[in-house]
This record gives sequence, C-alpha cells and structure tokens, in this order.
Amino acid sequence: MIHIHWAVLMLLVYGAVILTVAVLSVCRSAGDADRRMERPDNDKGDTP
Repeated sequence: MIHIHWAVLMLLVYGAVILTVAVLSVCRSAGDADRRMERPDNDKGDTP
C-alpha cells in the first residue's frame, strides 16, 4: 500500500485553487477598471 498524507495533498489542492481565484479576481478587477475608464455610463451590462 502507498501511504499518502491527505493533509499535504489537500493543502496543495486548496493552495492551487486559492491562488487561481486570486489571480482571476485581480484580472477581473483590472478589466473592470479599464472598462469603467472607457465607458463609465455603461457599467451594468451590454444592454443599451
């Protein structure tokens, strides 16, 4: 039997997920800021 330390495995998985979410949130906030600077009136959607 191969002994796997589940705590370490879960920490690695959670770390990867948290890091990915953090990067995505930063990219989204940066994109929203750029869109607001370009079109401050249309910030709720693509509908006119």
